[in-house]
Amino acid sequence: MGYTNSGHEQAVAYAQLTIPWKLRGLLGQELGEVTHCALDLASGRIVQVALTTEWQTVWIPSSRIASSEEPCSLQLVAAHRSDSG
Repeated sequence: MGYTNSGHEQAVAYAQLTIPWKLRGLLGQELGEVTHCALDLASGRIVQVALTTEWQTVWIPSSRIASSEEPCSLQLVAAHRSDSG
């Protein structure tokens, strides 16, 4: 299975987290849980995470996620101008 990043196809594997992590928004609000991730097979890096909410599951690029001080929690970060388009 592939994932396109900056126009380049990458081979990825999808993994389910054993413990869901919380994802917080730009203002610290809880958005939902990260339940799955996509790993680049060449580098072993996480390239996307799956945010699961009550209504939907959305895949978010790892460039938009940062670690949080709270255990088992991630923080959404603002897109850089080059990321948004």
